[in-house]
Amino acid sequence: MDQKKLEDELIFFNDNVTNNDTLKDKPESKYKVLIVDDEEEVHKLTELVLKDFVFEGRKLDFLNAYSAEDAKLILKAHADICLALLDVVMESDDAGLKLVQYIREEIQNTFVRIILRTGQPGIAPEREIIANYDINDYKEKTELTSSKMFTSITAALRSYRDLVTIYNRKNRLRKVIAATSSLFKPKSILDFAEDILSQFKDLLDIKGKSGFFYAVSTSENSDVVSDYTIVYSAGNLSEARGKVLAEVLDKRSMDLIDKAEKTKEVLIDDNIFIGYFETTNGNRNIFYLENGESFQDIDNDIFGLFLKNVAIAFDNLALNIEVSETQKSVVYMLGEAVEKRSHETGSHVKRMTEISCMLGKALGFSDKDIEYMIIAAPLHDIGKIAIADSILHKPGKLTFDEFEIIKTHTTEGYNILKSSNRPALKIAAAIAYQHHEKWNGKGYPLGLSGEKIHPFARIVALADVVDALGHKRCYKNAWRFEDILELVKSERGEHFEPRVVDAFLDNIEQYKQIYRNGV
Repeated sequence: MDQKKLEDELIFFNDNVTNNDTLKDKPESKYKVLIVDDEEEVHKLTELVLKDFVFEGRKLDFLNAYSAEDAKLILKAHADICLALLDVVMESDDAGLKLVQYIREEIQNTFVRIILRTGQPGIAPEREIIANYDINDYKEKTELTSSKMFTSITAALRSYRDLVTIYNRKNRLRKVIAATSSLFKPKSILDFAEDILSQFKDLLDIKGKSGFFYAVSTSENSDVVSDYTIVYSAGNLSEARGKVLAEVLDKRSMDLIDKAEKTKEVLIDDNIFIGYFETTNGNRNIFYLENGESFQDIDNDIFGLFLKNVAIAFDNLALNIEVSETQKSVVYMLGEAVEKRSHETGSHVKRMTEISCMLGKALGFSDKDIEYMIIAAPLHDIGKIAIADSILHKPGKLTFDEFEIIKTHTTEGYNILKSSNRPALKIAAAIAYQHHEKWNGKGYPLGLSGEKIHPFARIVALADVVDALGHKRCYKNAWRFEDILELVKSERGEHFEPRVVDAFLDNIEQYKQIYRNGV
């Protein structure tokens, strides 16, 4: 028998009933008992004695083998055998004992309960067999009266039930631990909700019709249930996103959520599972799962533990988002401060960053790279803090010497940022240094060309120019959109990388929106 097959069968066993996946759907399913004996009469007598046996509402289903080899074939075909009644002496004096070793050692089935039966106790002494073989009971065939058989079978099935219960709970706990490890990976709130619902679906073994959603309260009033807004949904409830609970659920479900919120515990009612948790900042959260059939065999303590881990992960995620947003705000404010010192509008850095991200996405940059762009691009002109006001604020055309001084803002910006080991700031240093380089090698300060220019700097070069031309500066008026477009086309392969120009032209409608709205 395949050990993996055995485990797959057991994972669906009901902790309280001890049966397989079929058992959950068919209450009349029976416990499988394997009778291994070379005497036909023993099979008939055993079945006769046990024909009315019932354990926890289920009868027995007998499988018959007349040799150890027959038994091996049956064990391979039926991974969910609960009990084996084995004769010791069959095709050989120790055939039953070898079969025990096969079950425990070769196919590693530690769940099936084994009762050895013998008509020749002298061949296999009881004390020696009990000590050396992993069996659960050892009986002489003459001992197996109806009452003793009932006692032995009941004890064996109880032992089997308890083993499967332990296995199932251990497996669920393993799943919870595995699921918890994924919770702490960086992600967005929506990705987090999707991941949690996926984990719940796996932990609850949900099949068939089902619906899921994650909702968060928008009110601090703990007596109000209807104020929850659904931020993520899937399955039969996929259309619920953005709605409040009262728009989606019936009174029964609303009452259950109210109860879960008041008890602050996992709640299961027939086909509905509700997980409730609160975060340290006071947010109230609901995970709601509606199954096509009743939930069975749910361990509230394990799911309660999982929800506690969810709450911790959610707090960490919220903190990370807050830190990230704070970092972005600081970067924007720093970039805007530099622009305002140049008498430019502070919105330039936001628009330019928006255009840069648009181009990065069009060129296939990863989500992580786009995050770096959001932090790095606003710092492209940070070196202007080293330029004298008399030059920055000059309304007319700069002299050659003044322009040479202006050009140093690239080097100054690089020197400010280059010492950081943070990936985003390393990119920011490259952008500050190279965003005035040109594809044809005629830019400054290094005269780099083509692929030698940092990819982020190539994007920012175009984004910076088109936004600067589209808005009024102290030394010029805003250009018309059509004129900006013509310049970009004419500078393809000259000032700007051809691929960046193509990405800009392919997304011109999105640029128009940024151009008109000013971000």
